[in-house]
Amino acid sequence: NRVTQSIDNFHLNTETTKMRKYLGEKVINELPEICPKIPEKYKPILPVRYDTRLVKILLKAPLAVALSITGKDESIWKNDEQTETIRRNIQYCQWIAPDWYGKAILYCLTKLKK
Repeated sequence: NRVTQSIDNFHLNTETTKMRKYLGEKVINELPEICPKIPEKYKPILPVRYDTRLVKILLKAPLAVALSITGKDESIWKNDEQTETIRRNIQYCQWIAPDWYGKAILYCLTKLKK
């Protein structure tokens, strides 16, 4: 199965580096700062570290979507202004880095199933 093979070959550090090179410094410096909140126990799936803090929205967005899909955390569906901004920022992530976004969601879903 190509999807499974693709996820098995998803090496987080390599994929994050590729995504950052693809976006470039100008786009990275203009990324939205308002991110989805990730429950503590799920943060290690796509961790935000010192070296990835500038792209934290691109790490948190696919994880938040995967958590919503699996029903483990549906906070991105709250009905308030802050959450609407977060949903717009998630859509922006999908738009600017569709390849990363899709692979990252599949990676998160695989990790959440284990």
